[in-house]
Amino acid sequence: QHPGNAATDARSAVEANLATAGVSCSTLEAIGDTSDSEPGGTVTVTVECTASMADVTLLGVPGTRTFTATATEVIDTYRGESP
Repeated sequence: QHPGNAATDARSAVEANLATAGVSCSTLEAIGDTSDSEPGGTVTVTVECTASMADVTLLGVPGTRTFTATATEVIDTYRGESP
Protein backbone atom coordinates (compact mmCIF):
# COMPACT_ATOMS: atom_id res chain seq x y z
CA GLN A 1 0.00 0.00 0.00
CA HIS A 2 1.17 3.47 -0.80
CA PRO A 3 1.51 5.95 2.11
CA GLY A 4 -0.36 8.59 0.11
CA ASN A 5 -3.47 6.38 0.22
CA ALA A 6 -3.45 6.15 4.03
CA ALA A 7 -6.49 8.36 4.66
CA THR A 8 -8.55 6.68 1.93
CA ASP A 9 -7.57 3.21 3.17
CA ALA A 10 -8.40 4.17 6.76
CA ARG A 11 -11.79 5.55 5.75
CA SER A 12 -12.59 2.33 3.87
CA ALA A 13 -11.61 0.23 6.89
CA VAL A 14 -13.75 2.35 9.23
CA GLU A 15 -16.75 2.16 6.90
CA ALA A 16 -16.44 -1.64 6.67
CA ASN A 17 -16.16 -2.05 10.45
CA LEU A 18 -19.09 0.27 11.11
CA ALA A 19 -21.24 -1.57 8.56
CA THR A 20 -20.45 -4.87 10.30
CA ALA A 21 -21.46 -3.32 13.65
CA GLY A 22 -24.61 -1.78 12.17
CA VAL A 23 -23.51 1.76 13.07
CA SER A 24 -23.28 4.68 10.67
CA CYS A 25 -21.62 8.08 10.89
CA SER A 26 -23.50 11.24 10.03
CA THR A 27 -20.07 12.67 9.21
CA LEU A 28 -16.87 10.71 8.66
CA GLU A 29 -13.47 12.30 8.07
CA ALA A 30 -10.09 10.68 7.59
CA ILE A 31 -7.05 12.96 7.57
CA GLY A 32 -3.62 11.60 6.69
CA ASP A 33 -0.23 13.09 7.54
CA THR A 34 2.28 11.75 5.03
CA SER A 35 4.88 14.48 5.53
CA ASP A 36 7.41 11.85 6.71
CA SER A 37 6.57 9.19 4.12
CA GLU A 38 10.10 8.08 3.29
CA PRO A 39 11.27 4.54 4.16
CA GLY A 40 11.77 4.45 7.94
CA GLY A 41 9.42 7.42 8.39
CA THR A 42 5.83 7.36 9.57
CA VAL A 43 2.30 7.88 8.31
CA THR A 44 -0.36 9.09 10.73
CA VAL A 45 -4.10 8.98 10.11
CA THR A 46 -6.81 10.55 12.27
CA VAL A 47 -10.41 9.42 11.78
CA GLU A 48 -13.42 11.31 13.15
CA CYS A 49 -16.93 9.86 13.15
CA THR A 50 -20.00 11.70 14.38
CA ALA A 51 -22.67 9.14 15.24
CA SER A 52 -26.15 9.15 16.67
CA MET A 53 -26.09 8.03 20.30
CA ALA A 54 -29.27 6.06 19.56
CA ASP A 55 -27.24 3.90 17.14
CA VAL A 56 -24.21 3.58 19.41
CA THR A 57 -25.94 2.72 22.69
CA LEU A 58 -28.98 0.87 21.27
CA LEU A 59 -30.99 2.49 24.09
CA GLY A 60 -32.46 5.34 22.07
CA VAL A 61 -30.32 7.98 23.81
CA PRO A 62 -30.77 11.33 22.01
CA GLY A 63 -27.99 13.43 20.54
CA THR A 64 -24.74 12.75 18.75
CA ARG A 65 -21.14 12.21 19.72
CA THR A 66 -17.92 12.57 17.78
CA PHE A 67 -15.45 9.71 18.16
CA THR A 68 -11.80 10.29 17.21
CA ALA A 69 -9.00 7.78 16.71
CA THR A 70 -5.41 8.28 15.58
CA ALA A 71 -2.91 5.67 14.42
CA THR A 72 0.72 5.99 13.36
CA GLU A 73 2.58 3.34 11.38
CA VAL A 74 6.26 3.09 10.51
CA ILE A 75 7.05 2.71 6.81
CA ASP A 76 9.19 -0.32 6.01
CA THR A 77 12.84 0.76 5.77
CA TYR A 78 13.42 -1.48 2.75
CA ARG A 79 10.19 -0.59 0.93
CA GLY A 80 10.73 -0.57 -2.81
CA GLU A 81 14.35 -1.75 -2.69
CA SER A 82 15.61 -4.88 -4.43
CA PRO A 83 17.67 -7.42 -2.47
